[in-house]
Amino acid sequence: MVKQNISDKEADIIDNIDRAITELVYDKTQLIKAYNYYHGKRDPEQFRHLEENYGIGTPTSVEFIPLVKKHIDVLLGEYITTPVLPKVSCKDKDTISNIQKQKTSFVNKSIAQELNNHLRSTLDSALSGKSNIPLLQEELSDLQKLLEGSYISDYEIAGQNIVDYSMMSRNIDFANKRKMLLADILITGTAYYRVIPSSGNTNVNLRVLNPIHTFIDKNPESPYLRDSYRAVIRNYYTKDVILNKFGHLLKKEDLKELDDLDPYSQDGSTTTYLRSYENFVASDSTENSSGILGGFEITSLLPFERNTSKFYRLYPVYEVE
Repeated sequence: MVKQNISDKEADIIDNIDRAITELVYDKTQLIKAYNYYHGKRDPEQFRHLEENYGIGTPTSVEFIPLVKKHIDVLLGEYITTPVLPKVSCKDKDTISNIQKQKTSFVNKSIAQELNNHLRSTLDSALSGKSNIPLLQEELSDLQKLLEGSYISDYEIAGQNIVDYSMMSRNIDFANKRKMLLADILITGTAYYRVIPSSGNTNVNLRVLNPIHTFIDKNPESPYLRDSYRAVIRNYYTKDVILNKFGHLLKKEDLKELDDLDPYSQDGSTTTYLRSYENFVASDSTENSSGILGGFEITSLLPFERNTSKFYRLYPVYEVE
């Protein structure tokens, strides 16, 4: 971003963003190796001394058998078959106070209605000369306990409806996103996601983050990621996608700098690691893997749809909190 005609506050924010990217972003080679092992791909240099002759001995080839893949797939299947049944509970002081007021009003109205019905029944029995057993205090106490125990507030009903909708919504796609998170946990021991408002602020988006491109400055005094100091998320977008996503936020100088970037390249040798569900096509220099998260090793230059001699170029875009 061009640092021209900006205030001191904006300059400080940009400096903090640049510092976070510089200090937190690094190549997660261990995670890349873990994903490659899961998909049956090993480091070609690891057994190079056995596969090549070097003038001594007999060259051979070493087959890679992913033993861990079957174990992870079984565990993933066990997790997926376990139903998720979230329940809403209200904990903040104001909501609890309002719920208590609603409950008290509901119980009082219900007891008053029961007493009114009993009074009418008693009067009808007296007029008709029939005997009637009066309502005992114990029965009223039991009714009050039953009403208080079974009462569900409007807050909890509304919250539960939102949770049920979120789990069933096709736009949120909770079931598949859960599968991705579980696979990330089993393969790398880490999983990251974000819940953000939709573009029209009418829904929420559940976004599963790539562990290879997510960098967290954790708080050593807390086990929760929400207490972390900083976070950087690295994304890879084409020039057009950057313009569509962030064009309304960029200044003229930034738009000019973006316009000067080359959207295509004749070379497809640069490699990055992305998820295959984004429908990126690998060049001849890489190979798509099968599996739940197959195709991590994808070229950063995507073949052009109609002219295979050109490639879309991907540029890193960082989100910093």
